[in-house]
Amino acid sequence: MKQLSVILPTYNEAENLPIIIEKLTSILSEIDYEIIVVDDDSPDCTWEKAMEIGRVREDLLVIRRVGRRGLSSAIAEGFLAARGEKLLVTDADMQHDLTKIPEMYQASKNVDLVIGTRYAKGGEIENWSPKRLGISKLGTKFSQYFIRQKVTDPLSGFFLIDATLFHKISPNIKSDGFKILIEILIKFSRFSVAEVPYSFKARKFGESKINSSIFFDFIDTVFSSKIRVNLGVPLFKLLTVGSAGLCFSLSALHFLFKGIGNYPVSLVFSIYASILFNFSLGQLLIGEQFNKAKFSRYFLRRQLGTISSIIVALSLFGNGVNYIYSTFIGILIGVGWNFVGDKAGQ
Repeated sequence: MKQLSVILPTYNEAENLPIIIEKLTSILSEIDYEIIVVDDDSPDCTWEKAMEIGRVREDLLVIRRVGRRGLSSAIAEGFLAARGEKLLVTDADMQHDLTKIPEMYQASKNVDLVIGTRYAKGGEIENWSPKRLGISKLGTKFSQYFIRQKVTDPLSGFFLIDATLFHKISPNIKSDGFKILIEILIKFSRFSVAEVPYSFKARKFGESKINSSIFFDFIDTVFSSKIRVNLGVPLFKLLTVGSAGLCFSLSALHFLFKGIGNYPVSLVFSIYASILFNFSLGQLLIGEQFNKAKFSRYFLRRQLGTISSIIVALSLFGNGVNYIYSTFIGILIGVGWNFVGDKAGQ
């Protein structure tokens, strides 16, 4: 067993990878360690570069994830494959101060979790705009309301955890968000924690992975973790897409019905149009482009709920119920059937 496993989750980091591995080799000379590269099938073939290095290094393991993406799940997969007594994650872009790793390792001998922090005394962030720094600090303050430990940087991507402990809690980690640390802190409040301040540096190569979907991942992780809800789908995204889809469907129905005066036609068109709307919005929130094959599967899975919605709504309307109320109740029934179908298909 190794003393330390260093997990490098990567996506388009081919330029950075050889440099960070060389730096880790120098910094960790006094520790028995291994490096695990978990790559989400990078278009720049980061995984291929990692395998090339791994052919001459027995301490390097490469996990190429095809058809799977996500930072938290990549970290969790790396942790579960590791042989080290302690598990550390750091970005491959070298924005984290790698020279702090030996200090974090020593601190981990007395606590469950060691967090590299940008916001404690001695920590700093280089070359961030006031806007980005403000957003980061706002997210940090928001996160702190949901955790019991006094942690200055609960959104850090630079932390070390005991391997035995992680294996014990791993079945309860959702692993589909962006920040796995905040989920651990919210769900497991009894962990002993130490912090090591460091200077967060500017990226030298490659591009930032930050995009609009990160916000929704963050909100979903916090709320799903706090209220202990896991429906098999991201909770915040489910509520966002569901609410927007309902408003879209009812609005489309209203304008169509007022325009053509035919409720069955207006109902069918508005409900099927909302399926396309919901799918497109869902793809947008996770940062992916519209995919015809995915939409076809999504469309087919929604047919039981859609048909149920239409039957219920037509029945209620035929019995004198207002067209908006009829449609609203029908959609709720359809959502229930779709949820049952989604759970059965998992």
